[in-house]
Amino acid sequence: MPFTSRYWLGLCTGFLLLSFLGKLNASHYSSGEVYYQYSPTPTDTARYEIFVTWYRNTSGADLSFNTQNVCLTSSCYPNITVTINKVFPPPGMGSPNDSYGGWIVPGTSDCADDQDSAYKDLAAHKFSGFVSLPGQCHDFKFKVSAPCCRDVSDNMATSPNMFMEVYLNNTLGPSSSPQFTGDPGIGFCVQPIGVPPVNFSQKAIDPDGDSIIYRFAQPLTGNHCDSAGGIIPFAAGFTTNNPIPSQTGIQINQQNGIFSFSPNQQGSYIVKFEVESFRFDTVSLFWVPVGTAVRELQIPVTASCNSPSSQSFGLQLKNGTYTSRLYLNNAIDSIQSAYQLPNLARNSTGPTGIHALLPVGCFSTNLTLEFELPIQKSSISPTDFRLFAPDGSLIPIIAVHDSGTGLFVDSISLELLNPMVQSGNYLLQFRVGNDGNTLLSKCGDPIDEFVGLFVSIGSCPSPVFELEQVSVLEDEKITLQWSANSALQNSNVQKFFGGWDIFASENQGPWNLIHSLQSPAARSHTISFGGSSFPVDHNNYEFFVDLRYAGENWGSSRTCESILLEANSSKDTGSNYDLDLVWNDYDCLDPSQRGYLVEYGHFFRVDSVVWLNSISTNLNQHLLSIPKSHGTGLYAIRVIAKDPQNQALPSQSNWIIFDTQTPIGLSENTFNWQVPNILNPNGNGQNESFYIQSLSTAKHEYHFSLKIFNQTGELVFSDAQYHHRNTPATAWKGGKLGTGIYFYEIEFTEPAKSVQAPIQGKLLLIK
Repeated sequence: MPFTSRYWLGLCTGFLLLSFLGKLNASHYSSGEVYYQYSPTPTDTARYEIFVTWYRNTSGADLSFNTQNVCLTSSCYPNITVTINKVFPPPGMGSPNDSYGGWIVPGTSDCADDQDSAYKDLAAHKFSGFVSLPGQCHDFKFKVSAPCCRDVSDNMATSPNMFMEVYLNNTLGPSSSPQFTGDPGIGFCVQPIGVPPVNFSQKAIDPDGDSIIYRFAQPLTGNHCDSAGGIIPFAAGFTTNNPIPSQTGIQINQQNGIFSFSPNQQGSYIVKFEVESFRFDTVSLFWVPVGTAVRELQIPVTASCNSPSSQSFGLQLKNGTYTSRLYLNNAIDSIQSAYQLPNLARNSTGPTGIHALLPVGCFSTNLTLEFELPIQKSSISPTDFRLFAPDGSLIPIIAVHDSGTGLFVDSISLELLNPMVQSGNYLLQFRVGNDGNTLLSKCGDPIDEFVGLFVSIGSCPSPVFELEQVSVLEDEKITLQWSANSALQNSNVQKFFGGWDIFASENQGPWNLIHSLQSPAARSHTISFGGSSFPVDHNNYEFFVDLRYAGENWGSSRTCESILLEANSSKDTGSNYDLDLVWNDYDCLDPSQRGYLVEYGHFFRVDSVVWLNSISTNLNQHLLSIPKSHGTGLYAIRVIAKDPQNQALPSQSNWIIFDTQTPIGLSENTFNWQVPNILNPNGNGQNESFYIQSLSTAKHEYHFSLKIFNQTGELVFSDAQYHHRNTPATAWKGGKLGTGIYFYEIEFTEPAKSVQAPIQGKLLLIK
């Protein structure tokens, strides 16, 4: 029936009667909600379950009734009244301040000061029951009314009883209404100017997957079977869409149910939300409204915030997850310097408290933070954090995970690009991220920028390594050896092992990465200089080794130079060949424990040297005398750096190949030969073939063979009758061998008129 003055007369009479009975017999309602769900049975396909909740102010009088009347109205059928029953809370879910079957309403004191006069402690009284619809209709309505008055609010002109209704259109088939999942326990505090708005969610889901939108609605009063509830007017300055004083207004996201505002005035404010669902009609090709759910809340805004919520400097981590310590300013300066931080938040009026998480396991790739007060999920970004290792290096945070499905979360997990592998204190710092804020608490309080949090990591295996040797092998290759401790055998260290990176500098030039080894067990590497012309005889090389571990450069070894041996001059003294030798000091050995051996011997090929003698010296130069009595030919000369106590690995220099220009073991009829040392068969007429030419004027017939060896001593060419092809046109041109350094051996055979000793030497083949 129409809302008339007759209705007002009856309502006022009821209020007068309640007043007469006294306040102890009154019940005070702060808020409520209604929704329904299609719940058919095999014998009743028209059955629906109705859910009604009243949020009672626990400081009011009793609410002892255990049933609730619900009126079903429509333009298609007569009214139906059904009675639904109270649902009592299970153990542990009952409100401690309510003796009448009320449920706990969590979160009401998260932000609001529970000692403030505007605060309301609430208990939820839940009812549910079933009704069978008489058929199809486009405007079924489920209507409920509270048996008594509302709590007084600051934004409503009066405080009569509470009336709520939701509609159902089942002409397109059965339909459940949206169901609120957002927290009904909401309280806020006055926000300072400039602080970001607070966000809260009244999110709902639609069980049928229908589309839903959110909006503010007008609070109503009336009896449960009234044809329409009576509108309760707002107090001056308030409207349906602006029900709470806010310096930024109040915004509603109609798609996700998130509300945003900046409360700036203490008080208690009624806000009503309505969620409407729509279904696409494939006949009319229109979106048709099919149902609603409503929730009416009385939101307290207290003059000051709940004490824990405003202590952003302390981060509000959950008790039991951290320890804390106070630091004076000079200690904060030291911490800031140690982690190379431009800023570190500090308390200007006294010692600064810095939390430290309980010890976290070594090799962790996630860091979990648990908060006493929930964090606004929308304020979380990986760029809100910086994580510094104990050595000051930055550990990137690539993602933030949480298990929350609503607007707020009380636990987040930071996913790290690299694991935490250094024993000691990591420092997690909170920054203003790309989203324009630090973390915001549920109440809108920001965590102060540059606040630091220690993360203690203990008992991590620590790889230690050192470059032990740089040595020239076979006058053509350089080998490196390094040592490493047992930490490299740890399975987790191997899991996060990145590589051994070898860097080299040639002749004090720039450092270059020349090779990377992926095996954590690697302890040596050999560098071949094949393809260039005697590089170890002309160049000095310096090396160091880096360890890549857990995504970072774990450190560098010392640098060590190869030994470059050079001859400044040579002299024939008549009885000796004197060579003035000089070399650089080998810096992988300590000068106090370093000595040298100068060695020489007959050279036939790289793997065939008959070493004749060695001379000890502590200097890096020596005048070497090779007695002629040892014979003529090719001599290999080298220097070996070694520790006399054999505590360190020795290092060999390059070789000097000294040619006495006189064949070894010849009779008085000596014949010289011209043997090419470069073979470049490119058609330009120069160095086209391996043609061996006699320089002797005597005419002899020589038979000889030719053998070619590669740098590892492998025979790669052989011709026992090479004298038959030894002409400029027919001599060997390198065959299928590739560019590189090779060694030759020419051996003379009968029926030569005079015996000739073998000739050996190096050959550079260029293809």
